[in-house]
Amino acid sequence: PEALLTFNVNLPDAGYAKLPARVHFFDRLLGRLKTLPGVESVALGRSVPFGGSMSVGELSLEGRPAQAKESRQALYQYINEAWFRPFRIPLKAGRLPNQQDGTDTRPVAAISERLAQKYWPGESPLGKRIKLGDDASSDPWMTVVGVVGDIQYVWWNRGPSPVIYMPYRQASRQIMQLALRAPADPLSLSETVRREVVAVDPDMPGYDL
Repeated sequence: PEALLTFNVNLPDAGYAKLPARVHFFDRLLGRLKTLPGVESVALGRSVPFGGSMSVGELSLEGRPAQAKESRQALYQYINEAWFRPFRIPLKAGRLPNQQDGTDTRPVAAISERLAQKYWPGESPLGKRIKLGDDASSDPWMTVVGVVGDIQYVWWNRGPSPVIYMPYRQASRQIMQLALRAPADPLSLSETVRREVVAVDPDMPGYDL
């Protein structure tokens, strides 16, 4: 973690209420940050590990309605294709969400090993479909295309939690966190990062560096 610089961006309703506007902003910002000298990778997600702002919600499985009093919950992550690199999260099966997963393609997700083992013990979850919310949710079904290793996101749980990773071009939130891996001196990039955010939108500060 000493090689990571993290910060938050909070996109306002004005101008960023709809997904395409958010995607355009983050596409431009990621493109600028990736070219900074000394930066190995740039990750975009809902929350970095121990970042304190994880989204937690219900999960539905196609063809397997929840039983009475059954609680199906997972952490929701909205990520770019480079998310797994700075945090050393390995791919275990299938593929990672990538740049081709956009608004005009079928919704996809990668899931953590913990989630795969909980709901598909002894079988592959690849090709299975899940969605956010309960069985009556209007959220779209997402095809599971990959399984990734477990990491711990919240300090108050012992061990890793089940996680759903969705490409930000298909689903993102207005409050997002970014992480730059810069082994030499990540803090030296603080002012540069602030300038890059403002270069994309003059009214948009990067905060909590």
